[in-house]
Amino acid sequence: VQTITWKRRSISASYQITGCVIKSTASERDLAASANKPLGYIQRNAKFTINTPERCTVYVSLVRPRIIYATPVWPPQSIELISKLESIQRRATKFILRLSFSTSTDYRTRLQSLKLEPITYGHEFWT
Repeated sequence: VQTITWKRRSISASYQITGCVIKSTASERDLAASANKPLGYIQRNAKFTINTPERCTVYVSLVRPRIIYATPVWPPQSIELISKLESIQRRATKFILRLSFSTSTDYRTRLQSLKLEPITYGHEFWT
């Protein structure tokens, strides 16, 4: 659990899920690094074993929530930060569709074929 406040002293609360206390943290790691780690794991371990719909499901389950759920708390304001987050999904769409690194397929086309939305769509929707 991470608390975000402008106050000098934050209110500390104890959160539990099924009786287990959730630890509190003072800072969040780099969001892109946090999302890249499970994507790399998927790329290493599911390279030849699962088909496109299953790859998409694994991406939507393990990687995308790490990016999407953090944007209401930390909305990326600069184009550089937005493109850094989008680059994770760009790489994931190439992996899911089994495309080469230097593919000529447009990013929007890849998103449409996988029925995904750009990362920035969630940010625009919540603000």
